[in-house]
Amino acid sequence: MRTAAAVYAPDMVEQIEEQDEAVFSTGKPVEFDFNSIAPDGSVHNYLAIRFPVFGTDGGVGAVGGVNLEITERRKAEEELRQLNEALE
Repeated sequence: MRTAAAVYAPDMVEQIEEQDEAVFSTGKPVEFDFNSIAPDGSVHNYLAIRFPVFGTDGGVGAVGGVNLEITERRKAEEELRQLNEALE
């Protein structure tokens, strides 16, 4: 099993581990946004979904996760917000 530290940038590990713990303790998925800085210095926005993977005993045996890169969506939302403000 891979750990958060093996997958995520050091600045993200604590947040991911907190979310994983929430999934382990509740048995329910969590969804949250986070930003990550690429090697070129650009900021990328992500939507993360962490979910329980149940074992044969019915308990949470592991946590799975999916990260969707939503940087362009965030930019479009901000442009739309600015256009709406300009129209008001």
